Amino acid sequence: MSGSGWRAVIVAVMVTGCTRETPLDAEAIARDEFVRRVAERAGASDFWQLSARADLVFEDGCSLPQPADDPTVSAATAMPLDRAARGPAVRWFGPAAHLRVRGRGSDMRLRIWGRVDLQRLLTRPRIRATFDGREFDSRVVGTDGVFALETVVAAARLDGWSDVYLEVSSVHHPLRDAAVLRVARIEGVAWDPVE
Repeated sequence: MSGSGWRAVIVAVMVTGCTRETPLDAEAIARDEFVRRVAERAGASDFWQLSARADLVFEDGCSLPQPADDPTVSAATAMPLDRAARGPAVRWFGPAAHLRVRGRGSDMRLRIWGRVDLQRLLTRPRIRATFDGREFDSRVVGTDGVFALETVVAAARLDGWSDVYLEVSSVHHPLRDAAVLRVARIEGVAWDPVE
């Protein structure tokens, strides 16, 4: 096969893997559960909560997972893994963060928690969250900057990948890359079947 033929096959496989019809198989779920258990044993559950998985990816607006107190360290280089020695893991974002999720054939519960840097914003902004364009939560953050958002999504609404957006009011830096703004942080995302 020629070089262009291989490229066409690779592109076809990539596109096929990204379509809404691609099923989430048991092997992918088992692999994610194995990685979760390894992270728990290593004392890095906080990094797991912020890692891409077969049914959750972090898109535009989000930084890489990193210790909250050191923006130069990534999840791959964080040592030691002991949370007490390095601080909690976070994903920073600016005016908005975009995540994508997909269901497992049952109702799913989405939980997202984090904190807004009130010292930097000098205000208590509103966090607005949408799931496939429908708002599921909108609230002013607490006096400590903490937010926790939760919704249950019916299996009937989950026919493939779905978009989740978080928006923070009062954050407007049009000339700066939103991914480097350190005004709000996601401290964890749980996307699990409803039991």
